[in-house]
Amino acid sequence: MPDKVTIDKGGANAAALEALQETTDHAIEARQSLYLNNLIEQNHRAVERIVRTMARR
Repeated sequence: MPDKVTIDKGGANAAALEALQETTDHAIEARQSLYLNNLIEQNHRAVERIVRTMARR
């Protein structure tokens, strides 16, 4: 199980992590930020560009 997770500002993710911590007694640090996952999102954008180009043909 991870020690740190990065989630967006949505409340559902935070509530799920809290419930998981209560049931497993495992401490998980939740970093809530819209921009910490930006590297992942930027990488995904390049993949989408390639897939859309291939889908048009």
